[in-house]
Amino acid sequence: MTRWDHRRYGSASDPIRQSDLADIASAYGCSKRFQMRKQAEAEGRLEVRETISGRMANGTAIHETIRAYLDDCRAWPRIQQGELPSPEAVAQVYARELVTAAEGKRIEWYGDDLTQIGLDAVAMVRGALRATAERAADIVACEAPFLVELDEYWLQGTIDLVYRPKSAPDAIAFLDWKTGEQRIAQIILDHGYQTAIYSHAIADGVLFPGTPRASSPKMFPAEIHVVHLRDFVPYKKATTKTVERPEECAHFGVSRGTKVKLVAGDTRGPGFYRAHRKPEDVARLRVSIRNIVSTVRLGRFVEFLDEHCDRCPFKSACLTDGHAVAGDEKKQLEAALRGVDFDADEVAA
Repeated sequence: MTRWDHRRYGSASDPIRQSDLADIASAYGCSKRFQMRKQAEAEGRLEVRETISGRMANGTAIHETIRAYLDDCRAWPRIQQGELPSPEAVAQVYARELVTAAEGKRIEWYGDDLTQIGLDAVAMVRGALRATAERAADIVACEAPFLVELDEYWLQGTIDLVYRPKSAPDAIAFLDWKTGEQRIAQIILDHGYQTAIYSHAIADGVLFPGTPRASSPKMFPAEIHVVHLRDFVPYKKATTKTVERPEECAHFGVSRGTKVKLVAGDTRGPGFYRAHRKPEDVARLRVSIRNIVSTVRLGRFVEFLDEHCDRCPFKSACLTDGHAVAGDEKKQLEAALRGVDFDADEVAA
């Protein structure tokens, strides 16, 4: 049986991925789940589900719809001039990408309003295109895979959008689309793994490694944004909200702590939220990655038990790990061994 060698984690043959860090070092992580996933990958026995969650399929479809327009050499110049694709056109592309995202599986929507999900998706895509045109002088790469070395460790992932900012056309910038409800806290934007790794990848790594498109910007990004796409979804009824973040204050033209009244049709916020990172911040990333890799290479994986366990594909194996067999499983084992004749000395040998 092929075994995953945790002692080689972080090497060129087993680079660190964003999904790994989400499992090892996040509020929703579980290092035991990470270990079992890596072992299942090594053995080629990752569970192939017949369904996919609506949230995952929807997020992928929105990302790919944005890419379809920004990667199109005909569409992007028109978008730069303020000519957005119609809602109907975006809906058609989104529907196509949703089918692709499902990969032939049944999408589990859990009773969600599919009509509203579609309308929201179209609003997010058109908002993303409009806001990108306001900030980007040129598109460098969409959904760009990368590979980068940090000391002796290797990291890989995918950056949603790399572009030349209008504020400094000779510089480089990147952003990451977010389709979830929750805005990411500023401390995570400034000090979290994702913006740190992506910044390092642009400054010292390779985009599209191993392909004819391989390139190395070799510049630390002048702008880093996480874009909460739900800010572009209009309110359906009047509401009041308290504005706290600097980007929101600028968007609504008020000071921090002000309550603003919004009517149906108003958007929820600016969408773009800036991460404040500097080249020297890679020093902290270096310490964090070294600590994470060292822990993995020690082979110490602790389970984190909470309600997410119910959806974990490794739940059964994890919760019985190290336990003596009992109940029906014990009876089945005894039945299987019944009548088996073996010599105790041979077993000992």
